Amino acid sequence: MPPGTINRPNPKALKVRREKIRTKKKLSSAAEKHKTQVNLLKARNPKRERKLAKRKAALERAAAAEQPEKDVMVDAKPDKAGKKKAAKASTAGEEDVMQE
Repeated sequence: MPPGTINRPNPKALKVRREKIRTKKKLSSAAEKHKTQVNLLKARNPKRERKLAKRKAALERAAAAEQPEKDVMVDAKPDKAGKKKAAKASTAGEEDVMQE
């Protein structure tokens, strides 16, 4: 192996890492701009605050409506594993009785 190749940094990995940091900074600054813009709109028009509150509530309701579907799938997996454990435990109990 030529010297300097063992711990040489991967330029592509560094590029990806820098890109991730850049996008994170962009998104955070965009969120801050959005917050300040909303506050300005609320200050200019008090009725706007009610509209924004309604929109936020509607988004939360929509998110809540989508969420139970995911939870059902998550619950299905542990039930199967729990049944297997219960079945193993019951067979182990029967073996103990037979030994006595």
